[in-house]
Amino acid sequence: MNIAETAQRTGNSGRNSQFAEFPRIRKAGESDFDSIMAMCQVMFEENGIGPSMDEDLVASEVRAGLRGESSRIIVVIGDDRLEGSVFLIPGRSWYAQYWWLEDRWNFVLPEYRKSENSKELLKFTEWLADRLGIPLMMSILNNERTEAKVRLYQRRFGKPAGAFFLVGAKTGQH
Repeated sequence: MNIAETAQRTGNSGRNSQFAEFPRIRKAGESDFDSIMAMCQVMFEENGIGPSMDEDLVASEVRAGLRGESSRIIVVIGDDRLEGSVFLIPGRSWYAQYWWLEDRWNFVLPEYRKSENSKELLKFTEWLADRLGIPLMMSILNNERTEAKVRLYQRRFGKPAGAFFLVGAKTGQH
C-alpha cells in the first residue's frame, strides 16, 4: 500500500499536484520543508509534551513524509502560503495484518482557524482512506479547547472510539 501514490493516482487534477475534489489541498513537496518545520514549532508550543522539540527528529520525520517513505504523505492547505497540514501514515495493531490510515498531525495555524481549513483537511483524510479502501483513525491530543475539537471531529466522523489519558504532563506546557 503506497498512500502517496494512491492519492496522486486517484485525485491528481494535474495542477500543482492538487486534488480535483480539494482545490486548496496539495501534496507537500521539498519546497514546503521550511514552512512545515515552522508550523511544527507552533504545533509543539500548543500541543507538545516534554521540555523541547527535537528539531532533528522532526526534520527526519518531515523529510520522510515529503518523500513518501513507508507510504507516508503530508498534504498542505493554502493558496499563497501554508495555512495548515495533515500528515498521514499507515497504521496497524500488534495483533493483526489489518491496516488503517492514521494521522501524525492535523493542524491549522492559529491565524487561519476561523476558515474552513480544518473541515477541508478532515474531509480530505476521509476521502483518501476511502480511496485506499481502509479505515481512518484520527486523534486529538491536546489540553486546550479539547471539547470544541472533539465536536468538530464528531460532526465529520461520528462518535469517538476511545480516548487518550495523559498523566504526569499537560500538552503545551514546557
